[in-house]
Amino acid sequence: MAAGTAYRLGLTVAPIREHAPLLLRIISSALILAAFTIATGIPLLLSGVTGFNLWQGEGISMEPTFVEGDFLITRDVPTADVKPGDVVLFQEGPKHVMHRVISVQAGAGGEATLITRGDNNPANDSPVPESAVIGKLVYDLSWLPHMPVDLSGTGLFVAEWITSVMMITVGLVLRRNPSRPSPAALRRSYARQGG
Repeated sequence: MAAGTAYRLGLTVAPIREHAPLLLRIISSALILAAFTIATGIPLLLSGVTGFNLWQGEGISMEPTFVEGDFLITRDVPTADVKPGDVVLFQEGPKHVMHRVISVQAGAGGEATLITRGDNNPANDSPVPESAVIGKLVYDLSWLPHMPVDLSGTGLFVAEWITSVMMITVGLVLRRNPSRPSPAALRRSYARQGG
């Protein structure tokens, strides 16, 4: 029976569903899995529950080691685990600073004091009390592309959700067999054939 005749008689002709090629199904599954990992992993990382925190570099004090916009991951560590040569993140007034440790000195009352300096700075910073240290650099993600907007705070959540949605969308599109026509296209084709 021709498709046009089937359409005129009110019969539904369902095309045989064919799967997309294996490579496209593998790529789409990987994209969807990566999207869910990003959507759940970044908020978990930023929550600090894991002891790890994601930061975005600012300023030029650590160039050429890090440049502005680089993504860096710190981990909460006791000051006893901080040694000269390590890079630490500490609170200095209202801002966060990430500089290299030059030396660790025992302070009054048992609290250690760190002497730090940016790799691009000619002089040491003011002594940093142990209580101001937020974490030690453990992963350098400077290989990630820099974003044209500041991704601190809410901007990072928005960017990772947009990225996740785009990856899931592409993954779902790839899973669909491109050679299989849509139901709307089939109806238009049957209408043209039927006259």
